[in-house]
Amino acid sequence: SSVAGERSVASGATPAPAPPRGRHRRPSVASHQPPTAAPPEPPPPPSRDGRARLRRRLCQARAMPGRRHGIAADAMGWGGGRATAPARDRPRPRPLSPRSKLAFFPPTPPTYTIVGAPGRLSLKPAHASVPSAPDATLALLPTPHGSTIVAAYIPPPFAAPGGGGAGQRVTRTIMLSHGNALDVGQQLPFCRALAAALNVGVASYDYSGYGASTGKPGAANAVRDAAAALGWLTGPLGLPLSSIVLYGQSIGSGPTAALAASPAGRGVGGVVLHSPLASGLRVLRPAWAWWPPWLDIFPVAAHAKKIRAPLLVLHGAADAVVPVACGRDVHAAAAAPAAPLFLDGVGHDGIEAAPEYLPRLKAFLGELDAAARGARADAAAKEREGWRGRGA
Repeated sequence: SSVAGERSVASGATPAPAPPRGRHRRPSVASHQPPTAAPPEPPPPPSRDGRARLRRRLCQARAMPGRRHGIAADAMGWGGGRATAPARDRPRPRPLSPRSKLAFFPPTPPTYTIVGAPGRLSLKPAHASVPSAPDATLALLPTPHGSTIVAAYIPPPFAAPGGGGAGQRVTRTIMLSHGNALDVGQQLPFCRALAAALNVGVASYDYSGYGASTGKPGAANAVRDAAAALGWLTGPLGLPLSSIVLYGQSIGSGPTAALAASPAGRGVGGVVLHSPLASGLRVLRPAWAWWPPWLDIFPVAAHAKKIRAPLLVLHGAADAVVPVACGRDVHAAAAAPAAPLFLDGVGHDGIEAAPEYLPRLKAFLGELDAAARGARADAAAKEREGWRGRGA
């Protein structure tokens, strides 16, 4: 007998019967285990032939309740209909979020601080390379999203003769939405030079999280910041909305176009988009031919269709940051396009130094003045016709 049998006999216990031998032995229930199922292979991505179907299902998934922040695998059509596996085992595609990829880069640390009491604010440069701005009017503006932004205004060096009356030049104000990695401290020298060259007022502001502005940078916050700056110009400063030209450079073209297309900005005199984005995804994924609109950020070309004011596009043909195709798309989509300026051999940061830059801006302001004079003349003629009709 075996050692186990000897131990059982010695202890007085009945030894367990030996299992039967032979090829017809039946395994016990306890020893039988079902075969382990192999994990399902992840489904392949949709083929090129099913792209149209994928687009339709993307839109259907967007319309589903509870799908605002993701897309179900069955709605994408990757699993052949409703899956029977548990939800945790189903492959879930990650929706692309351009809002997290199109980053904002505020200067760190800021190039200036704001000192003084309200009404007597002044800009204190953080280092010697940033000049002071004794001629700038500064303000701290509250925004709907809870941040406080810095805004600055430099008045025109010379008042327009006649105060903008009939036949006279209107005193214009350019509201500048600056590019990325800049703040008001770095922009004020350019604003002062632009005001002197064009004899206009120039205003600029810092987005939330930039410079001495509080809050966090973001696309929606930048649009609200631009609206707050425009409200400051037309409210406390008392500037006519029709005399203001919105100017957006690079990433600043996003809030500028959104503001100009909104009800708050539809009465502005003109719009200038300097190296504009066609949209965030057009810059991040220029090879894509289609995407759901809700994935995009700063759809400047779509806003350009709704802008009633004359729109001027400035873009360098050798721009390696924002392709010149974006500028061409914005110009083609504009409802009221002005003659654009596309500069051969000029990159993203070289437009201001080009010899054609200031003459084109001066000509654009002259076109706005001519259009304003024509509108006033038409209004006066209609008013005279109305009085004559009443007298008859």
